[in-house]
Amino acid sequence: MAYIASPVDVTKGSIMVDGSQTTAPGVLSAGSVKFADKSLLMVDASAVMGNKAAITGVKSANVADASKLYLDNAKKGETYKILAGSTQGWKAENIISNNKLLTFEIKAATGNEYDVITDSKSVKDAYGDQLIAGDVYDAALATGGVATDFVNRASDDHYNADDAAKISALNSAVALNELAGVEYGAYAVNNLLTNAIADHMSLANERTHDKDIWAKYIHSKETIDGLAIASMGGQYDSTYNGVIVGADLYKKGKAVIGAAFSYVDGDTDGNTIAARTENDAKYYGGSIYGGIQDNTSLLMGDISYLHGENDIDQYNSGMNLTADVKTDVFSLGIRAEKSLRAGIGKFVPYTGIRYMHLSTGDYTNSLGMHYNTDDINLWLLSVGIKYSADVKNGNWTIRPLAEVGYIWNLGDRDSTQTVSINGISNGFCYDVTDTGSYIARLAVEAEKGSITYGLGYGYQKGDSVKDNQWMASVNWKF
Repeated sequence: MAYIASPVDVTKGSIMVDGSQTTAPGVLSAGSVKFADKSLLMVDASAVMGNKAAITGVKSANVADASKLYLDNAKKGETYKILAGSTQGWKAENIISNNKLLTFEIKAATGNEYDVITDSKSVKDAYGDQLIAGDVYDAALATGGVATDFVNRASDDHYNADDAAKISALNSAVALNELAGVEYGAYAVNNLLTNAIADHMSLANERTHDKDIWAKYIHSKETIDGLAIASMGGQYDSTYNGVIVGADLYKKGKAVIGAAFSYVDGDTDGNTIAARTENDAKYYGGSIYGGIQDNTSLLMGDISYLHGENDIDQYNSGMNLTADVKTDVFSLGIRAEKSLRAGIGKFVPYTGIRYMHLSTGDYTNSLGMHYNTDDINLWLLSVGIKYSADVKNGNWTIRPLAEVGYIWNLGDRDSTQTVSINGISNGFCYDVTDTGSYIARLAVEAEKGSITYGLGYGYQKGDSVKDNQWMASVNWKF
């Protein structure tokens, strides 16, 4: 193998490359070049632009049929002079480059030199069905500017060593908001809000809800691995830190009406073979809730709304792709509980159903690619059982709580996104949530006078999602 980083003059010398490693180079006359079978000549194309030739002063050239020419840093639409002094050289099919999308053609002889012309082949043809949006990337390649630069970088050996990494780089850019956990994050944070309301209203807590003011802090760490995205899988970790503040505003007889508000800060980090995606998200939510309850039964419901703002950065093929994405969630839920005494404690079985409408706003990333996502309509069916017991200790009441349950995700669990550039588009499907998940929770409350403090831990697991939650709460009774 020989590497040429700047023009070489062989007028008074010679070059011989023998790839077989079985024979000595021998002696060539001045101005001669010889490239044997299995030999490789690497040329830094950026150093031989314009009228510069890689090898000058050639009087005699001998290039074997199986010899290869590698053009490093070559670009589309350029003509590269390789041998000045001979029209004999490499076969076009034996010319390769660091860019998978480049094609090569031998220029018709216009003098005594061997020239190579570069062009681009279809992105779709280069990668086949493993590419999510081949038509979009072909349009991006023709667009010019930053979009074209990204496609070339993603297909470049300098950034992505093999085809698997190149395909991953291109698919990762198309699946930008899926890898950032945009839809799943909105779904998860909305559940933090509505679950906090359900916990506050639960019969397991022994509350009368007579003008109570309550607050709950939640720290949640989720691992998502396996939610399908076209021909790839989503893998990311999310952390949520938030507070929900509520008040029981009105009570008459068995009826209670209240309102709650939430703020959650989210941080998501996703990885594929070729890209790292980060999402700095903020969520603002509100809910009106109410219930009819007595000592042994509860029927409650809520109407909730959540707005999310996602600031996405994806580091891909030496570039930083950015996007701002908005999400909105509207949900409506009802839940029924029944209290069953068991010694000093009680069991509280429950069941509930929730309708959730999740929409993601259209957006355009920093490459000029436009994203349009179908709205999602989910139905969440939950069943479970809680256990609690009141233990008196002086002026304090200690209340341990335990819960196990299961949630089914029904409806539009998978959705479709369309990505386009310059009017050319491709669509693909992806999963928003698991089909269902198990939940378990342990907590302890300490009540003294009109104030109740609580600490708890919760775990949730589905086929693709694992969630660990730590909670702290306080309730004031006025």
